[in-house]
Amino acid sequence: MRSKLMFVALCGSVVTIGLGHYFVENIKPQLQAKTEIDDAVLYESHFRPHPITASNTTRKRRRRRRRRNARSDPGELYARKRERADDYSSSRFPIRTHIVTQGEPRTATTLLFNMVGVSYFLYLFENEPEKIPDLQLKYYKRHDGRKVMRKSKSPHIFKTHSDLGYYLSENAVVFAAAENRNEAVEMRKTLEKDGHTVAFVQDLETLKEDGLASLVNVYVAGYGLSEKNRTSLNDYFSKWEILRQCCGKQMSMKWRNEMMPEKYKIPSIASSHPICSSIDINGVEQAFMKTELYSLIEEYPSVRGLNKASLKDGSLNGTYCSSYNYLVRTQGLSFWGTPGGRPSRTKLDGAIKSQLKLGKKNLKPEAYHLLPPSDKPMNKLMSKWMRRTTEEKMSWLKAILAARESGETLSDYGIETTSSKDGTIDGFYSGQDNTPDVSGLSDVLNDKEPEHIGAEGIAQDNHLEAHHRQFDDTRAIFLISFGDEAAKSSLVERCILSLRRRGAWDGYVVLLTDAPQERYENVWDENVIVMHPLGKHLKTPDGSPLEFTENNFSLKSKRFKTFIIDYIGMDKRLDSVRLIYYLDIDIMAGGALADLFIGLESKYDVSLEERDGGLSKLYFFTPLSEEWPLQGGTFIVERMSSRYCLELWRKEIDEMTLSGRGRDQDGLRNIYQLVQSGKETTCELIKMDNDNFISFPIPRTFDKISRQSNFPNLIHISNSVFAKWIDEEAQTDYIHKVLQLSEEEKLSNKYGKVIINPKKSDMKR
Repeated sequence: MRSKLMFVALCGSVVTIGLGHYFVENIKPQLQAKTEIDDAVLYESHFRPHPITASNTTRKRRRRRRRRNARSDPGELYARKRERADDYSSSRFPIRTHIVTQGEPRTATTLLFNMVGVSYFLYLFENEPEKIPDLQLKYYKRHDGRKVMRKSKSPHIFKTHSDLGYYLSENAVVFAAAENRNEAVEMRKTLEKDGHTVAFVQDLETLKEDGLASLVNVYVAGYGLSEKNRTSLNDYFSKWEILRQCCGKQMSMKWRNEMMPEKYKIPSIASSHPICSSIDINGVEQAFMKTELYSLIEEYPSVRGLNKASLKDGSLNGTYCSSYNYLVRTQGLSFWGTPGGRPSRTKLDGAIKSQLKLGKKNLKPEAYHLLPPSDKPMNKLMSKWMRRTTEEKMSWLKAILAARESGETLSDYGIETTSSKDGTIDGFYSGQDNTPDVSGLSDVLNDKEPEHIGAEGIAQDNHLEAHHRQFDDTRAIFLISFGDEAAKSSLVERCILSLRRRGAWDGYVVLLTDAPQERYENVWDENVIVMHPLGKHLKTPDGSPLEFTENNFSLKSKRFKTFIIDYIGMDKRLDSVRLIYYLDIDIMAGGALADLFIGLESKYDVSLEERDGGLSKLYFFTPLSEEWPLQGGTFIVERMSSRYCLELWRKEIDEMTLSGRGRDQDGLRNIYQLVQSGKETTCELIKMDNDNFISFPIPRTFDKISRQSNFPNLIHISNSVFAKWIDEEAQTDYIHKVLQLSEEEKLSNKYGKVIINPKKSDMKR
């Protein structure tokens, strides 16, 4: 009897398991169908603007309904857990002097930064408005956040992708971004264990499911904001999020790829963006600019960067997005703001990446030391390699290929080689056993930075790194614009537009001008610093005013070139600047300024530190005319060492002023001759070759230059000399091409040929 019962029970178990498996298999397609998320529906539900949003009462009703149904519907248990998680994340945020936002790229870190920044701005506006003018928004690629935190008393909001260990500080609070909820929970635990004060960890999984309104609720609760603030934030971010996706440098990769000319499209990004193609982007931009919160932020220069598609974008003007998108469509504007699509990796770099991916496969054990730590992400490994010279890369590649048992050679990667007389390849082999010489590569494998970047820094293998560079606070560009004619012209705007767009420079630009304060208000991003001249800089050392004549009136403004270091010292934001590049305002950037900096500084040994023995240096390009040895429209100033040379130059300018004659370049010629004769030993004026760093278009060469598809780093069409002799239409077309203008910008007639009378363009008498 017992055996029969056991047999029946066993049969019942088998049937139950079988039926259970059958029904579970049958509902699998249903579960999969329910969990698949349609991108278009997601954006329609959570990111596009809606005229009506759920009220607090409606949300409370939904929560009560979930609680009632929790026992009968297991899915509601998950909803209740989510509510508890929301309650935890919506607790009041700790307030510290500094805020750090951090996450891996493409985890909505730009949204995180802007949501934190705008919400904290509202908190300060309601509670501590006196702190807003000192608030600084910073993106840091380097690991120097903690240094800034310790030194600066001004509140900062940092955005970084770096390890948060470099931002550990008692006076900072962290907002982080994660891929999913589980990662967010673990990230909070780890950060708090490491000693960080954590306010909130945003995760993409929750953001996709609940949308922006839910995220706004977290910040309203976290900063104790009002219902009016909640409405303003929802209105503001429902439009801003569309701009971030469909406009500017941080736009969706899908949308950028969709707009790219066919030859620049990336095949692996096959799908299109769900909404950008159907959006009136100008309409969204203009509606965003009309929001109450946008107008309030614009009243405070310190936080205007929040009112852009990203910190790295230009200021909105109603058509900024359509103009930027036009450049993507016509010129293949890349993520780094340069035309021509994504910079292609060289064959050598491609081979290195392939070998790094292979790891220890078919590699002799004695060569394991050639591989970097296996836990390093590939993008970080390649970023390190981009800094190395071709010789270092080739040495490592040959060493790793020689140690692989697969038998691959350089020719398998399309890399051509030439044999030397001793039978080695390219001279990179050494020793009787013909093994590669890989000495000195331990720094690469241990993730150390190179001590210096040689002249090959401007070669193709370092081209990618130049365009990957982010905000650089060790260099600044200095412009001077004086006089009514200059203020009425668009020369300054033209110059800065080229620096940002064609030069891909997002660092500091200092403009010294005697134009009224309102002339350049609300024109540029927060890294353009407008200063005004001091009257004491037009007096001799004994305090008497300088008298200028018609013949030397231009010296009045040129004298201010010699006070560059003094003006840099007048703004605390510029404390970290070590090299200053002076440019005349009729200069345009024609190529990446990172290439210019690397090339000149390595070739001419420009120093960021104070020089031994008190030696002072200035660096100038070579002019077209043999009358002067140095071209005074562009020069490099070493902040720690150049003061003595600048003072000598000022002394020469003053002596010419008293005698009623001369130009600033005459003064440079006098000093240069003293240096060459050996009579002046403390100052050295370096003459730099123009090479492809700078060109000076003149009527005789303009037609040839204008037909070239590549541009030098700097283009100087002298507005007071050569510009007036070059055909206006041809010159304007060339300028439009350099500036990468959209059709709308061209039709504005804002940029083109400009002529200024130098005797009328200087400071008012």
